[in-house]
Amino acid sequence: MVRRRLVLHAAVCAVAFLLMTTSAWGDVIPVSVTGSVWRVTGNWLDAPTTAPAGTPVVTFTSNKVDFLATGNQTLADFLGFGGATILTGAASTEYGQMLSNCSNGGYGNYPNCYSTVVSVTGNWTFLNGQTYTVHHDDGAYMTVGGIPVITDVAPTVDVPSTFVGTGAANSTFQILYMGTNTNPEVLQLSGAVPEPTSILLLGVFGAALGLFRRKFAA
Repeated sequence: MVRRRLVLHAAVCAVAFLLMTTSAWGDVIPVSVTGSVWRVTGNWLDAPTTAPAGTPVVTFTSNKVDFLATGNQTLADFLGFGGATILTGAASTEYGQMLSNCSNGGYGNYPNCYSTVVSVTGNWTFLNGQTYTVHHDDGAYMTVGGIPVITDVAPTVDVPSTFVGTGAANSTFQILYMGTNTNPEVLQLSGAVPEPTSILLLGVFGAALGLFRRKFAA
């Protein structure tokens, strides 16, 4: 009986260790968002804190905030990477252009180049005490329930900006993102979402534990 208990305990510890070493809480959040895109003249230093005036050149929906464009990729590539469904503007000239054609030699209202502002809005339960991350290049301003949580508006490389959730209630959020200084351009929201492997292993753990108990009880 003692030997059986030792075997059972060893099996439980082994599976628990596997769970701990394969779990992660930094996945892209599977949240539905609506988005709008504007072209702005010049090489901008800051992400805006409010949406630009005027009609967006593109509107879209997506089931995640996970966008990327590198090299000579276009706005269409950027939104396509994130699985966006285009609502308006797919036939526009801007849709086939890079997010920015400005160099990083300076900032200001240069009439011969353009940058891109992207706004995404959605709803998510940002758990109390849980850290969330927005990766962005070249700047992001984020509000949750109307309260600013990220104001890193001026970086020119991909940086992780983090904030800590303050409640379990479902909240409306908005991210205003600036794409400038040419590609690469990155926008990603990640947080407390366990990897599918963790969920699978948890099921395996429960099934294995049940089998061991039945076997050793016989």
